[in-house]
Amino acid sequence: GVWRPDLLAWVKAGGTLVAVVPPGEKLTAAGFTQLPEKRERKSFTYQPDQWMRKNLLLQESYQIDVDVFSKFQTALGHQDEFISVSQYGQGLIVVLGALCYVHAPWQYEEIWESYRKLLTDLCRGALTYHGKDKLARECLVDPSLGEDYLKMTSADGRLTVYVLHADQHGTKGSPSSFRVPGFDLVSGQYNALLSNEQPVVIIDHRIKAK
Repeated sequence: GVWRPDLLAWVKAGGTLVAVVPPGEKLTAAGFTQLPEKRERKSFTYQPDQWMRKNLLLQESYQIDVDVFSKFQTALGHQDEFISVSQYGQGLIVVLGALCYVHAPWQYEEIWESYRKLLTDLCRGALTYHGKDKLARECLVDPSLGEDYLKMTSADGRLTVYVLHADQHGTKGSPSSFRVPGFDLVSGQYNALLSNEQPVVIIDHRIKAK
């Protein structure tokens, strides 16, 4: 992707950055050093250390299959075998130097789920650790409902759209399913069930329950 020239200034002023395989030279000013490391595929059980579990709220372990592109060190923050974290000015930077391993024939693989879970947990944990709990709740979906859907509310607050990731799990569909309170414009029902059979629900907040 494109690295914005004003990104570090934004972080320094209080932004939260979760960077996946960033260009190492761009983080030098923030106190990160990129170590020489050959790109390689690794399949292993990532076990976040105690600091990562306590502060970034990560799970005990993640079974992952990744392409490791780089490894970073920071003398100003904390790091374990896989992730580096450091304050920068009023901001916070979290660096992950590996991408989920994807290969031909480009078909769904179960191992993708764990990496996706790690990224979701990492983003939520970084915001929470940085004191942005409200932002985490607004921008990341409720983990108790499966974290497998998108939720968007219109600028005027009249409509809220829920979209289930029904087609991102191969042929098995999404494991998430829950009822959405309010009147659904798609089904014409109150408290519609968001599911593989109905992966889109649009709640009109102007229509109250009878």
